[in-house]
Amino acid sequence: ALGPETGGTHVTIVGVGFIGQQNTPMKCRFGTIESNVLTTGVADSVVFLTQSTIKCIAPPQTASDVRMQVSLNGLDGDFTDAALGAVYKYHVAPVLTGVPMPSAGAAGGGTTITLTGTNFRLGEIRCKFWTAAAEGGLNLVTAATYLSSTQVTCPTPAVPVSQLVSISISLNAQDYSP
Repeated sequence: ALGPETGGTHVTIVGVGFIGQQNTPMKCRFGTIESNVLTTGVADSVVFLTQSTIKCIAPPQTASDVRMQVSLNGLDGDFTDAALGAVYKYHVAPVLTGVPMPSAGAAGGGTTITLTGTNFRLGEIRCKFWTAAAEGGLNLVTAATYLSSTQVTCPTPAVPVSQLVSISISLNAQDYSP
């Protein structure tokens, strides 16, 4: 799993024996930082989904690779072995710089644009083409192709009318940087 230093990424953890929050709340830890309302600002930072899946919200941390751990009974001393936990990669958020090339395309979509910036990395890279609610509330996402740490390409989506749009980028198909 991959997410920005700012945290807030919803991470689904797959395992066995998740019993829900019948007696005590479950806990998730990313490295040494627990996912809870104090670290994420979200009351339900750990949510039981099924007996084999739970959802945890990643707390903020500096760019690094950390191991995820789970406590099924809510006790601090009863987390799963860190060495066996899946790796979660915190990254510096990507920043778009310059103008997309080309900077215009047909309303029917399909134009491949090149975006330049910093901090791009392999992942589930997505481009979001959007407008404010006053301009129609456009919110369309396309898969991007990683070229380098400073360039990605993405196809433009079809839009109802020709218009100026903003573009944001995500490295995990969830958290977008302006």
